Parts: sequence; C-alpha cells; structure tokens
Amino acid sequence: MLEYYRTLKKEKIMEQINSEVWQAINQAFCFVRDIPFTVYFQGESGQMKLIDAVLKKGASCSTKHEVMGKVLQMLDIDFQFASYPFLWQDLKVEFSQPLRQLAKKMPLTYHLVLFIKINEKRFLLDATWDSALANTGLPINYFDYAPNCKLAIPPCDEPIIHHELKDRHEFIRAKWLSTSNEKANLQASFYSGLNSWLKASRV
Repeated sequence: MLEYYRTLKKEKIMEQINSEVWQAINQAFCFVRDIPFTVYFQGESGQMKLIDAVLKKGASCSTKHEVMGKVLQMLDIDFQFASYPFLWQDLKVEFSQPLRQLAKKMPLTYHLVLFIKINEKRFLLDATWDSALANTGLPINYFDYAPNCKLAIPPCDEPIIHHELKDRHEFIRAKWLSTSNEKANLQASFYSGLNSWLKASRV
C-alpha cells in the first residue's frame, strides 16, 4: 500500500512538471506566433533578424522557429528542425491579382517548422502566421497546453529533417547560391508585395 501511494505521488509530481513545461511552451509559442510574419531579404544578418523578432518588429518562419528552438533548448525539450517544400501559388488566400501572378512564378520554397518530442510523442510546432491575420484565411495555430498545429502551408512533399540548425542554414545557402539573378529579382518583388499585403490585411 505504501508503495502504491509513493507511485501515485510520483505520477502527480510528473503531471505538475509536465503542466509547467506545457505552460512555458505555450507562452513562448504565443509570443513567437504573434511576431508579425515578415519576409526579410538575403542581405539581412541573422543576428539582426533575431533582434527584430524578439522586439516583435517582424520575422519569417525561419527566424520565428529559430527563436522557438532557443526557448526549447532552455527548457531542455527534445526537438528537430524540419523543412517542408511548398509553392506560394498553392496557398488558399485572396492575394491581389499582381501578387497572385508573381506567386505563380515563384520557385519551390522551404518552410521551416519544429517537431518536439515529449513523453515519446512527437508534435508539430508551427508558429508562422500571427493571429492578426485571422481574416485572411491563413491557418492560425493556437496552443492549448497540447500542440495541435496545422502546417502554415500546403506541402509538396515530405519534410527534410535537420539534426542541427547549421544543417538548415547550409541547405538554404546552397539553394540561394544556385538562384539566378532573374529568380532573385522575382523573389524580391514577390516578398515585398507579400509583406505589403500582409500589413494591409492585419486587424
């Protein structure tokens, strides 16, 4: 009987620990999610992107999930970065006609997310779209002490798992270095238009 109560007490303690961990993840997730989604161009330094994200000036999916990864490291949560290939034209939103035409020309892009592992279960974390974009039809994720996230984009294929953040950086850098000037100019025009559309769409 004594052993039974010891086991029960241990389970209650573990439930409390898990609850506190979930609460910490939830608070971090909501903070990161509501950083206004903004795409920076390749010239911006990684450090400046992180500073802007923490100050809630704006951040892309890559920077948002890098910030989330740092929080998970501090919480000693097991996680992995993953890149999902997608096409901007596949997003089911009402882009302006000029932006829609640019989206149709955009090459394959790689969306960064996180997978966390708790109690041997794997959960998707996707904090991409800020809640101020709720009227756009973009999938806004909420976190109720148990992640139930949807991907921010419709993927074209299975994710590429990155065991370390530097693997993601090297992967994206290789893609960028192989981009022609014509494609780079297209991307700059599209992302500038996307940032303006998102800013005008926020409530």
